Amino acid sequence: MINITKYEEIAKTKDEERFKEISPSLYWAYFGSKRAGSEDINLDDVKWDWEIEPIIKECKEYGIEQFTFSSTWSGAIKIIWEFVKRGCTVVGMKEVPIDRWTINYKTDQEEQEKVPAIIIKMPKA
Repeated sequence: MINITKYEEIAKTKDEERFKEISPSLYWAYFGSKRAGSEDINLDDVKWDWEIEPIIKECKEYGIEQFTFSSTWSGAIKIIWEFVKRGCTVVGMKEVPIDRWTINYKTDQEEQEKVPAIIIKMPKA
């Protein structure tokens, strides 16, 4: 997964002023996806259309070509549509690891959970 130096610096320094200048949705998705070992940033909590422009802007800024979207809340399809209206393309689906683990009681082993996600490509510049 891509490394976003700006996010890493904000996390390290706990710089609240710099945090106010970024997309919190993309920031938290970045760290959750990183902990989960995902190859793409997975957005699972975008609920408002006003969140989309900052996400697209920062994806372009950081060279992110695609991300996944795994939100299951009832208005998720509207958010996907807002990305499409802004030039993004839905290209398919895949299963992505998430930052949650469960115990498989048959094997008594810890297993990382995975969820289905929609693959969204950023618009070409």
